[in-house]
Amino acid sequence: MTCRIVVRCRIRDGRVADALDLLQRINGQIVEMGGVQGEIYQESSGDAVGGGLAIYWDFASFSDWGRWEDSFPTDEKFQTLFAEVVDPKGPIVAPFVRTIFTSVP
Repeated sequence: MTCRIVVRCRIRDGRVADALDLLQRINGQIVEMGGVQGEIYQESSGDAVGGGLAIYWDFASFSDWGRWEDSFPTDEKFQTLFAEVVDPKGPIVAPFVRTIFTSVP
């Protein structure tokens, strides 16, 4: 059963390039930690028009996602990157939204 993790976030005005750089570094670290390559996209409807980005990762199963999720609290590099995500002066407006989807058997 596949598992898609989607994180939606708003970007501070004038900080899109910084946000993309941060999301790409996070994505690279997720892969380095045994996760999967993610995809970044810009939302174009609703209240996210002009300032929203999203990134998603497709794991083969909930178990695969869970194994990765269990590893990130102890990964120093990931924690350093995540600190940039929640930094009030960073390019991403916190809090962000994370949604988990799974396929229906």
